[in-house]
Amino acid sequence: MSSANGESKDLALVADELTAVQYSHYEQYGPWGSYGNSVGRSAILMLKELMEPKSARLQGREPAAWDRSDKSALVRLKDLDFTIELIEPAPDPVVDGGEISALFQTFGRLHAALPFAEAEREWLLRKSEDEWPDGIIGEAAEIMSGGIRRVVQGRELVRRWWAWRRGTDEFTGQGSLDEARQTLGVLADTLVIEPSWPREYPDIRARLQDHE
Repeated sequence: MSSANGESKDLALVADELTAVQYSHYEQYGPWGSYGNSVGRSAILMLKELMEPKSARLQGREPAAWDRSDKSALVRLKDLDFTIELIEPAPDPVVDGGEISALFQTFGRLHAALPFAEAEREWLLRKSEDEWPDGIIGEAAEIMSGGIRRVVQGRELVRRWWAWRRGTDEFTGQGSLDEARQTLGVLADTLVIEPSWPREYPDIRARLQDHE
């Protein structure tokens, strides 16, 4: 009997220790945990790149040349896409099912604002960052999109990202870049607690509000 009581006490101590560790984790990173914090910071960094002013120059028929922030913004998108599924929020009632649903709806809005279909985006983000953009210009692959087999052309995705970033060509007047910026701001504010904000985020946040 005493042995059973001892085991029960040991299990209770372990449970208490795990609870304390869990509490410390969410106290440090906020209710969405360390992965949530990581996703939120990636959202901030992507937002920073998307706030960079761009000049829409005529590029002729050749793929438009990306600058540093064009590539960096896509790197941050890759970070977001590959990390968001790892988020482990604090248990209900700290983070409830409605809040989790709202988070993924916001992420869906970001995807919808991007200049790629889902299968195109997945194909592009599976490529090594070292290949962007020059290494994929000559590439093509068959993908399934909208129930139809299609050929995705690296050259076209490179051009589309360039044009979207500058609100030109087919993206003129669409407001999709602003939509992406707004959803990134929502992700950042949701996932990163204020004490963990990067130093430049308050300024980025103020500039974003000026765009509304």
